[in-house]
Amino acid sequence: MATSARRKPAKAATPATTQAAPVRSLLDALPPDLPEVYGMQVDGDCLAPSIPHGAVAVVSKIEPPKAGDFVCLWFRPEFVKPGQHQTIIKRMVMAPPPFVKSFPHNEHPDSEVKALVIVEMFNPRQQLHICCDQLLAIHKVTGIQRKKEG
Repeated sequence: MATSARRKPAKAATPATTQAAPVRSLLDALPPDLPEVYGMQVDGDCLAPSIPHGAVAVVSKIEPPKAGDFVCLWFRPEFVKPGQHQTIIKRMVMAPPPFVKSFPHNEHPDSEVKALVIVEMFNPRQQLHICCDQLLAIHKVTGIQRKKEG
């Protein structure tokens, strides 16, 4: 099962200097509208036991992700199939190439080369190769708040 995420305010404190555009609901938010640190509730067990179903992933927009980090990938709406979440949380295997300076990324129209990011999940063990031009953002997961039992 793929681990996807539902947006939920993080219990972690956000820096006092954080300025975000007003949002009606975090469920309506897009990456630019979110605070520097936010929370995503995990839906699925593909990263268990590292990130169990129901946990809240604390996500940073400002800390740069690197290979080995858990990341939250935000897909452009046109690449989200009906019934799927716009975000997924996976472990980054290969970061975007250095020429991808920001997101959303647009490929050069005359290029035959596609910029990729490679991520993985654990259950079942699988790697995903995602074209950078399908993404709105990649944010680093900086912490996990596990669901309380009982």
